[in-house]
Amino acid sequence: MGGVLEGIRVVDFTRVIAGSYCTMYLSDMGAEVIKVEAPGIGDVMRHQTPQKNGECGFFVIYNRGKKSVTLDLKKEEGKQVIRDLVKISDVLVENYSPGTMKDLGLDYDAMKKINPKIIYASISGYGQFGPKADLPSYDVCIQAMCGMMSMNGYRGQDPLRVGMSATDFMAGTATAVGILGALLKAGKTGKGQYIDVSLFDCGLTMLENAIPKYTMTGEVATALGSRHPSAAPHNVYKAADGFIVIITIDNKAYGRLCKAMGKPELIEDPRFKEVTGRLKNVDELDGIVNSWTGKLPLTKIIEALKAANLAYGVARNVKDVCEDEHTKARGMLVMLNQPKAGPIGVPGCPLHFSETPNDPLRPAPLLGEHNEEVLTKVLKYPKDKFKDMEKKGVF
Repeated sequence: MGGVLEGIRVVDFTRVIAGSYCTMYLSDMGAEVIKVEAPGIGDVMRHQTPQKNGECGFFVIYNRGKKSVTLDLKKEEGKQVIRDLVKISDVLVENYSPGTMKDLGLDYDAMKKINPKIIYASISGYGQFGPKADLPSYDVCIQAMCGMMSMNGYRGQDPLRVGMSATDFMAGTATAVGILGALLKAGKTGKGQYIDVSLFDCGLTMLENAIPKYTMTGEVATALGSRHPSAAPHNVYKAADGFIVIITIDNKAYGRLCKAMGKPELIEDPRFKEVTGRLKNVDELDGIVNSWTGKLPLTKIIEALKAANLAYGVARNVKDVCEDEHTKARGMLVMLNQPKAGPIGVPGCPLHFSETPNDPLRPAPLLGEHNEEVLTKVLKYPKDKFKDMEKKGVF
């Protein structure tokens, strides 16, 4: 049994992270994703680290299960392959700079004439319109521009990048959701549509309560470390043998923490009785929690927090997470047997369907690995035509 998107074909013009992350989800859910790459070069992520025998683990994560076709889009034969693919496909995803696909003659207006039902999604830094639309950008640029870096790290320190490509991942996920919605609509109307997603827009949606706080009070959010602007205690606390996150979001949870620490008198303490007071006196409150955790090993702290039904999280590294029994039980560490590199561990698909479980994850493709398959089997070009195009350097 295939996944929920079995029978859906995607023409994938993505590279680096945001676009590739989007089509990774589509591939994981069973879509046939045909990744179009430049001959001899391919996606720039193929050349990033970590590397093993010429294969990049970074690339493998976001391109598992896809098919790779190399095409010289400066040649008319290469463009014609795309037109022929679009005729028999459901989705096209691209994340080039705005205007690039139009310059190639492969923009939405051109493609919908070939296939009125095509869902065409574009991902870019600032979107397809607006005063910043033409600016080149990457995730860290957007983290800076959308205000995210100003809220990360600790007060008084320089703006700090979130430790992963947060706006790339958000934009990729949002685009995948948009595509699924557009496919549902197309199934009812027979018409496709264009989807414009920007990292900047997605970054704004990740600022939690910072925007309403500013529009309601004029207060500008600042970096709080692991604290939260609306709840306390909410921080990372030092134990005798490590670090642990402890969170209370309401008065009841705060009361249970006070009892777990052996300090029930703090429940009615006027400084901390309500959340407004706890936030106002957060330095003093965090000091009290730290004085409790600092004397105990993690096992004892966890025991007390579990008994009090409180949320917590031990600060762990990647090795700890990869070896965790829960990671394994959820199928979230998958070993892919890559053609050159051999076994590479990647995160599994986080979507677990009851009726149409996803097929096992497949390796990422070598550059141009599926040229012949796509042209002769999917597009049904005669083999002599394929060989002729090969000689002309179309691939």
